[in-house]
Amino acid sequence: MKIDNSMFQAWHFCPLFFWEKYIQKIEPDTDRSYLALGIRVHQLLHEYYLPPAKPYPESEDATCETEAQLILAKYIARYPVEPFEVIDAERTIELKIPGTQHTYVFKADLLVRMLLTKRLFLVAHKTQKSTSRSNDPESWAARTQATLYLWAAGQHYGEVPEGMTVNVITRGSEKGRVDPSFHRIDTIRRTPQQIELALRNLVYVAGEIEHAANEGFYPSDQNRCKEGWKKCDYFDLHIIGRTDGNLRKFKPTTPYLEGME
Repeated sequence: MKIDNSMFQAWHFCPLFFWEKYIQKIEPDTDRSYLALGIRVHQLLHEYYLPPAKPYPESEDATCETEAQLILAKYIARYPVEPFEVIDAERTIELKIPGTQHTYVFKADLLVRMLLTKRLFLVAHKTQKSTSRSNDPESWAARTQATLYLWAAGQHYGEVPEGMTVNVITRGSEKGRVDPSFHRIDTIRRTPQQIELALRNLVYVAGEIEHAANEGFYPSDQNRCKEGWKKCDYFDLHIIGRTDGNLRKFKPTTPYLEGME
């Protein structure tokens, strides 16, 4: 099977959540403009660092386009000169996991070579709200995502990156009183032992997903239904019921990566 980081995380969160998102392929029909902004910022950074053969179209949402262009302008002002040369950008990579029939899929935002050390680094762009704390150094120090990215990049490019930099882009305030801000986490490293463990975890989860598909049963972790003030996206379906009214609150899932079908 093909598995990416989002699928891996969804299964760990709750297998029934995974079933809704990746088997039923539905998601809440709510305002997800923040996702459109993140995609558009990625596109503009791609064009800035390594222009594709065909430019991306502007966002159909004028508000999104204006904010994305503002972020890019402020970003360039913050980093007018980079300490690296760009090798590749926005590359979707599929790799067979050794010893298995599974394929790992990920998208490399940037692969760069540092001018001073001549070593490769991965760069991941992350756009977040001003109130978010999901992209702090300790979170990334623990994430399997970074480990798998470094392994996959080494396999694909034939040279293991020395590490990974997370390019954190924080949105400004809604009323424009606070500008977007930027910082980079550039201390992400992984040992061979950490990479081996991450791959074993990935293979284990892929096997569980296949087993669930064969059995037609996806267990639920009801502790995840509501944690503090936050409810699971599928709370109404699982706790209240799969009524026509509740189902109308959902829409088809938007694929995150090309080639996942």
